[in-house]
Amino acid sequence: MNMRSLTKAFGVLLVMALVLTACPSPSPTPTEAPTKAVEPTPTTPPKPTDTPQPTAEAKEVVKVAYVPIMHFAPLYVAKERGFFDALGLDVQLETVKSGTEAIAFLTEGQIDVGAIAVTAGAWNAFNQGLDLRVVAPAALKLMKGDPTKLMVRKDLYDSGEVTTAADLKGRTVAMAGGPGGGGEYLVAKALEGSGLTVHDVEMVKIGNPDMAAAFETGAIDAALMGSPYVAQVMQAGTAVPLVEDMAPGAMTVVFVYSGKFMKERPEAAKRFMVGLMQGTRAMQGDEYLSDENMAAYLKYQKSTEEAIRASTPMLYDPNLNINEESLRDVERVHRENGRTDYTDPVPMENVVDYSWQRYALMILGPYQQ
Repeated sequence: MNMRSLTKAFGVLLVMALVLTACPSPSPTPTEAPTKAVEPTPTTPPKPTDTPQPTAEAKEVVKVAYVPIMHFAPLYVAKERGFFDALGLDVQLETVKSGTEAIAFLTEGQIDVGAIAVTAGAWNAFNQGLDLRVVAPAALKLMKGDPTKLMVRKDLYDSGEVTTAADLKGRTVAMAGGPGGGGEYLVAKALEGSGLTVHDVEMVKIGNPDMAAAFETGAIDAALMGSPYVAQVMQAGTAVPLVEDMAPGAMTVVFVYSGKFMKERPEAAKRFMVGLMQGTRAMQGDEYLSDENMAAYLKYQKSTEEAIRASTPMLYDPNLNINEESLRDVERVHRENGRTDYTDPVPMENVVDYSWQRYALMILGPYQQ
């Protein structure tokens, strides 16, 4: 029996269990201290029990807005390998350019889940008490050798004009999302210690897939780039790394639930988290570059198989632990850069809801290392 059949089978048992048992809705502010995400040791994901697939008519629609980058690959894998289908969910993915764009849709209840960077706009929303919560991490920053790098034009580096972060003063630096975005947080971290802040460079908002062309034409001096785009520009010989490992272990991209989704459809919210955790576990170790996973990666973000294989594998916690300390640092940087409309730190009970991740962990059990 293949993994798809096994996963579909598990889904029906879970759906039936949710219908036949009175499972209480998750509480929004659990009291347990958060657990920091650690780099997992790869192994094989658990295999659920066999049972028939739910009919298409029984599937519940879940709308997800996502930024098309590898950071959210567990979402693509869960969608394409049928994990969501087997749980009775019709997950519909809609692209957005940045987390800021997705926040408006989330707060209005137009989408159920956002796969986004934690932008200044998100912090403003949390501070205002808007009804949305961080429920799981996406890709985490590696402690060393992280694939997200601050890249600089190779001709500038070779000429000696830009060899350190301090040399970027007054120069154009591209990042997805622009001021207050997730990219700006990492650029700010890259500039720490150089005597510069984000206000000392000229920021340009460019989507990740378009940065390679901007380097080629000389339209930008530097750019914050992630996998697999770093590999693309290095292979093209147009850019080289300037600053690496800007925020080791950081959680800068997340999955967010809308309040409407949590309150009105908690059972679907639980099942979505189970499927997402399954997708994350299906990417561990050698399975990261499996044919099934590769097809999912290529369907939802612009890149090539060669670039993905050449890139450093990204880190995804198979237990989806939320790193609250990292979130606090992201908030601090945006606030100190003057990107928020408030001055005091946001209470974390306005930001995080651990209960959905804990539910999925209860269903699937801790990842066996």
